[in-house]
Amino acid sequence: MRGRKSKAEFIKNKVMETLKEYPNGLPLRELGRKSGVPKSTIAYQLTRTLAPYIEEITIAPSGKPLLRLIKLRKDQYAKNSK
Repeated sequence: MRGRKSKAEFIKNKVMETLKEYPNGLPLRELGRKSGVPKSTIAYQLTRTLAPYIEEITIAPSGKPLLRLIKLRKDQYAKNSK
């Protein structure tokens, strides 16, 4: 029985489609703007549905993240760009 995709699946697909266009990655805020998904939702999903597919580079000089760069893992980029 096939039904609608879950909201988490929908968000994952939107974020991954956006990241395919930017192989060097995007800051979290910019990824939210370009994908149309709120940055708080992306941040929440980074440890859940998106975790196996992305790399995250965090710059946090004083503990609180100053910049979170999100990019598609190289093996995922190769799979999704075919």
